[in-house]
Amino acid sequence: MALMRIVIDWVLILMSSYLAIRAVDRLLTGRNTSLGNYVIAVTWLFCVLPILFDYLIGLPKYRTIYWYAPFVEAMANDDVSIVYDGLILSSIIAIHFYCVSHFRKEDRTAALKWSTSLGECNPLLCLGMLLPLVHVVFSGLLPYLKIYGDPATRGMPEGSSVAVNAFLLIGLISAAIWFFGRSKRTGIHIMTFIVYSGALAWISGKRFMIALMLMVYLFFMLSVEVSEANRRKIRLLIPMGLLCLAAFSAFYLIGIRPLSDTSFDSVYEMLRVDFGRDDVTKYVIHHELFLGDHILQFPGQSFLSTFLVFVPRFLWAAKPYQHFQYLTSSILNLPIPLLPAGTTPSWWEMCIANFSYLGLIAAPLLLVGFIALADKAKAVSIRGTLLILLVALLTQSVDAYISLIILLFIQQGFALFISRRKPHEQITERAYRAKRAWDYGR
Repeated sequence: MALMRIVIDWVLILMSSYLAIRAVDRLLTGRNTSLGNYVIAVTWLFCVLPILFDYLIGLPKYRTIYWYAPFVEAMANDDVSIVYDGLILSSIIAIHFYCVSHFRKEDRTAALKWSTSLGECNPLLCLGMLLPLVHVVFSGLLPYLKIYGDPATRGMPEGSSVAVNAFLLIGLISAAIWFFGRSKRTGIHIMTFIVYSGALAWISGKRFMIALMLMVYLFFMLSVEVSEANRRKIRLLIPMGLLCLAAFSAFYLIGIRPLSDTSFDSVYEMLRVDFGRDDVTKYVIHHELFLGDHILQFPGQSFLSTFLVFVPRFLWAAKPYQHFQYLTSSILNLPIPLLPAGTTPSWWEMCIANFSYLGLIAAPLLLVGFIALADKAKAVSIRGTLLILLVALLTQSVDAYISLIILLFIQQGFALFISRRKPHEQITERAYRAKRAWDYGR
């Protein structure tokens, strides 16, 4: 069985790496605009790269970070590993074939539109950009931002980061539309954008925000006219950016949020927990499918709380907790009210925890369905918001991103209003690129 595990691990690593390279190539060459290409790349980073590190560095032991020790048994189990490999590889293959099919059916002359987005509403964009700054000032959180770090390091009041994160996401989308939606950018625009992005990163204090910003900015950059020379530069900058992010993450653990043990093994294990989703997924596979130890009380329990998170608890007293709370409760063997912190979930383990064996089929199929729905949006601003939601669904507790659902309704409302008011000004991607080329040429 150990030999079979090694073979299937490398099938996952090699085949998914090939498909991820093809997905990134489709994005950088502009041949395919499907958001599924981004999902393949994110899935590879969070779910396949850690498996490669298992062979290059070794399986983590979680001796320093002892509360994650329950992961070790599942990660060392050959049967669990084979099921995990099949789940992730089938998801990537399903998304790949969807993207190829989407490209064949896509009408490139009526692709992405800027005119039916919020890009025409500068006052509204400025308001969205100001929201996180105004909230920090008037909520009394400004004194906590003197140092850089996560809310716990800064000593921020419990629960205060929820509203901050919501406003940060709105500010991020607003800034991207405000900057990349312009036909001309002056030095003032560029400097404002850089300073504002730095302010968002500082207010958040989390590394994931920086990674999210880079991905969102890449999406908006590739959604406008990019010359072939600049596309080649972006191709070189992507691996450099990933290496810089990894180096900054290690520095973050050593200097900003110092661990009690700053040895290589300790930092590596913490980075695995922060950026890998193989550990939690294998943990749930092991407990749900092999041990029969159910994390949830009934099927679909945490899906109810995730997709109905906007329903207040005073209207639904028995509303389930968020999924990460059930997951953390199982890992630490503690009741939810006594949890000291939370563990970041993933889409795949969430499906298995909610639907058991059916989750192995539901995870890739539902994911492709979500991508297909997101691809139906033509406005760049709406697609950018949906991309953040997809990435959050894969790698974060999506409950914290509910503010983007509200933003989507606002964006769609303005898109309909503008399309009805100015139908003659709607432009296709081809026309938009021609206009940008004219603007840059004169």
